Amino acid sequence: MSIKMISVHDASQIEALKECLHKKQPSILIVKITSLISGYPDARTKLVNELHSNHLKNNYSVFRLAEDRFVTIPDSIKVENIV
Repeated sequence: MSIKMISVHDASQIEALKECLHKKQPSILIVKITSLISGYPDARTKLVNELHSNHLKNNYSVFRLAEDRFVTIPDSIKVENIV
């Protein structure tokens, strides 16, 4: 298992993000999208929806870390909500 940090600056980098999610060994990905959402306010929602519907649905969960970051976690890892 590995933890990776990925910055997505434009839509062309989304394919690299998808490739990370399809590797045989699951990874925890922290995705920074500051540059992407600065020019396109709706980009965050579109990106997460696209990834979830096509790539994450059965293998990963997505959590928001901040306005400009989210994390994908393999379903094999238990996530507890501590408030």
